[in-house]
Amino acid sequence: MNNPDFIEHNKIILLNNGSQYFPALESAIEQAKYEIHLQTYIFKYDATGIIISEALIRAAKRGVAVYLLIDGFGSLDFPNKILQN
Repeated sequence: MNNPDFIEHNKIILLNNGSQYFPALESAIEQAKYEIHLQTYIFKYDATGIIISEALIRAAKRGVAVYLLIDGFGSLDFPNKILQN
């Protein structure tokens, strides 16, 4: 493919639902070496949210720059103390 916007060795994987998405997200966070940019409308501090939060905290502790953008309304109940870590 000779598309100038295409970067070799990149790939796209279609994830159909949360049971596919969240394990893939956690794995990507665990594999990150330099930086993570995560943007989401809803980020609940439920069982899944805790898993993702802890993965982000681990990444930050190993020196990965973590940027998390969440919607103030869609993530209204997300505890601020977690964002402080």
